[in-house]
Amino acid sequence: MSFLDRLLGDDRPRQGEEDPERVPHWTVPAKRPGETGSGDPGPCRISLFAGNLTRAPADGICTSTNPRLSLMGGTGAAVLQRAGWAVKRECESILEHHREETGRETLEPGTAWTTTAGALPFQGIVHCVASDDSHRSSPEIVTQVVESALNRAMEAGWESLAMPPFGTGHAHLDLDRAVTAMARQILASRVEVEEVVLVIQDPSAVPGVRQVMERELEDPQL
Repeated sequence: MSFLDRLLGDDRPRQGEEDPERVPHWTVPAKRPGETGSGDPGPCRISLFAGNLTRAPADGICTSTNPRLSLMGGTGAAVLQRAGWAVKRECESILEHHREETGRETLEPGTAWTTTAGALPFQGIVHCVASDDSHRSSPEIVTQVVESALNRAMEAGWESLAMPPFGTGHAHLDLDRAVTAMARQILASRVEVEEVVLVIQDPSAVPGVRQVMERELEDPQL
């Protein structure tokens, strides 16, 4: 089933909502600058998607959540509302297993944890711990969580992964700083994911995000 078929199937835009919009994309070169040798990842397409994260055209989606995987606000709440409480129970199981193994009540900032997609039409959800125990984020945490999420997608065999701007909701990280950190880490990563979809819920923020992406990635392929 194609992305379009999935999007127009059980998850059509509700009455009064605008259709999601695909906007410009960039292609990260197959070989990163300064790297040589075989085994380098192929080209990675980075695209912007203006709309709801749960309608993003990707194999898997990411939440931007806290060290307790609470999913009670922001992207987590939006995902939970449509994925169903089975996903919440999976998150609780992850925390319980982590507590048994480490004795810690919370997960490390910068880590990413995979669950099923519940009722959503994706192959899975990557829950990204984009803040610390004080509910604060930083470009360093965003860098770590992008790499962790890409690794989870590669392990799952997904070709594409949708990400919100990490840490910009509950953790109050500036949007430009978050997007800059994300673009730089995607550019630097050696993880083999064919496409990263950066999801911007507020269409009015797209021009600013696009400007950051053009600055960091230089040559947009329209």
